[in-house]
Amino acid sequence: MNPSFLTAHTPTTIAIVGGGFSGSLVATHLLKTATQPLTIKLIERSDQIGKGIAYSTDTNCHLLNVSAGNMSAFAHDPAHLLRWLQHNRDELTAFFSEEVNASTFIPRKVYGLYIQSVLAEAEATAPSDVRLERFTDEVVGVQPEEKGAMISLRSGRCFAADRVVLALGNSPSAPPAIQNANSNNESYLRNAWSADALADLDTDAPVLLIGTGLTMVDMVLSLSDRQHRGKIYAVSRRGLFPLKHQAAQPYPSFLTPETSPKNVRDWLHRVRAEVEIAAAQGYDWRAVIDSLRPINQKIWQKLPTEEQQRFLRHLTPYWDVHRHRIAPRVANVVTEMLDSGQLTISAGRIREYQALPDGVAVTVCQRKTQTNHILHVRRVVNCTGVAADYRRSPHPLITDLRSQKLIRPNAIGLGLDTDTHGALYAADGNVSTLFYTLGTPRKGDLWETIAVPELRGQAQELSKALLQSLPARVRTIPTMPLLSERSAEIPQSTFLFRQFFDPATSSYTYLIGDRQTGDAVLVDPVLEQVDRDLESLDELGLKLRYCLETHLHADHITGAGKLSTGNRKKGSEIGEDSFC
Repeated sequence: MNPSFLTAHTPTTIAIVGGGFSGSLVATHLLKTATQPLTIKLIERSDQIGKGIAYSTDTNCHLLNVSAGNMSAFAHDPAHLLRWLQHNRDELTAFFSEEVNASTFIPRKVYGLYIQSVLAEAEATAPSDVRLERFTDEVVGVQPEEKGAMISLRSGRCFAADRVVLALGNSPSAPPAIQNANSNNESYLRNAWSADALADLDTDAPVLLIGTGLTMVDMVLSLSDRQHRGKIYAVSRRGLFPLKHQAAQPYPSFLTPETSPKNVRDWLHRVRAEVEIAAAQGYDWRAVIDSLRPINQKIWQKLPTEEQQRFLRHLTPYWDVHRHRIAPRVANVVTEMLDSGQLTISAGRIREYQALPDGVAVTVCQRKTQTNHILHVRRVVNCTGVAADYRRSPHPLITDLRSQKLIRPNAIGLGLDTDTHGALYAADGNVSTLFYTLGTPRKGDLWETIAVPELRGQAQELSKALLQSLPARVRTIPTMPLLSERSAEIPQSTFLFRQFFDPATSSYTYLIGDRQTGDAVLVDPVLEQVDRDLESLDELGLKLRYCLETHLHADHITGAGKLSTGNRKKGSEIGEDSFC
């Protein structure tokens, strides 16, 4: 027999490392599309599967950076999120009160609940032989075996898997390296993504935010939500911060992957020229940038490696503030704090930290003047964003895979090398049949890869590739016995089934009996129909042995006690412990 074929009863396991948006969406598609027995093991460090870092925020002031009309979990059903919001409108009033439409920027906290709901629905409707197992744990090692791999968790548990998906999401960047920084900086230096970023911070305390991107905006909103009164300084190398969304008429496509310039300088000139042409026709620059969205990945892939590196060195900060914009309401908060003088955003580099009894003195070299300026602050928060250089990643699993040469970090320092389906390349250049990934680890290959529209597409395609990569399953059937001339008849089943409907409660009761033994089971009985059920048992010559409830109800609803009494009068041996 071909070894690539296994029986339908052979267990297959797909391990998904990371239970944020990406991992949850891959699990969702596997649950919805698997046609053979499958176990999905979803491992997430936090107890909030489905949320990840982005949607685990505790405050309602953190809004999505994209309007609800473009944030469905399913590309084929763009209105899914909107329908979910309308369906749960009453339950969500505690999070936001305005009416929802396609242009609404909803709280990220609500979107996390949406992803959890999507996963729960897929789990509830999956075939009985397709199961999801959740682990609140961390994968610290993977050991390849002849078929699949052994997964090691921080808790000490281990299990085998046939395929492994790295849905690692975003890891925080390390703060800028300072040659003479105080080694004991925990008292003042925090990471923006940690729970204690603003813990025990006095309302009037001055704060320094390192980085001026989307993470900085989150921290400014958090401080505003806490009614912080102290001065807020934000510093990055160029002092750029995200621009706001604004309704704009769609702009027609003006480039293709083939006609797009293959060097960064010419590409920038081409886009700037198109912005001027569009403005003369009444279009907003945002529409020009958005028109590139469908082909950004292909444009990136056609750039030579040295041009990709040049883009990263010179254009990334400018691209990010124009491409990754913020909700108008969020932009208004930032603008108001800038206008009031409470928030200052500047361009410069951190030169030195000097710990003080009441905080830290930070020396900042101003970009424009190259002069040093000292800031006295109580807290420094690292807002430098996402770490995507897997050549140096301290992540325990990445370190383990790198040491085993099972992955190949991208040459330009962005993510890992993958094929078109997300299968990882090993250090020897071979495509893995075991390891797959999506999202941030594919940034070097795709560039545009961490927003919901790209992630949901990758999740769907990856789940399809995973299922197609699994060995084909064949189903076993019993062998027919050899029949003699005297026993040519096939024995008939002695089981019978009846279904009863109760219009008053709009519910069904099911009767399952065995003619041979005379025993019967009632599933979900109702008090009002006890006489009917007893009469049916009597007509069929059955004795009631068990009452089963698929929902927990009291006896005055199920009538189990009355059934027991009535059935005993007919000679049944049913006991008190037979009702469950």
